[in-house]
Amino acid sequence: MASKGLELPINVIVIVAIAVLVLVVAAALFSSQFGAGAGTIQMEQAYGKGCQTLRSAYSCDRTKIDDVEVKDYKAPGETTRLDVICGQKYPGVTGAELQDACLRGCGCPV
Repeated sequence: MASKGLELPINVIVIVAIAVLVLVVAAALFSSQFGAGAGTIQMEQAYGKGCQTLRSAYSCDRTKIDDVEVKDYKAPGETTRLDVICGQKYPGVTGAELQDACLRGCGCPV
């Protein structure tokens, strides 16, 4: 009879510990996904700024993709070239294909 009184608190402690573990794992999963999403949004905004500059200042000239610089993408005050941002937007694509993908994505004729 004396052991019955101890079983309930131990069971409750085990269940609470499992619940806390599940919540911690779920929080870690969601926070990592939201963090990646924020980085993607920031990259898309930088890409949009670079495309706007490519279209307005350089009339979609493919040779000027390397010259377009976007400020404050990676860190405040820093500039990042549009070709670098295009490489992040289109991973695995290189050379002329990357330039074509970048131009198409910017709404420029290829």
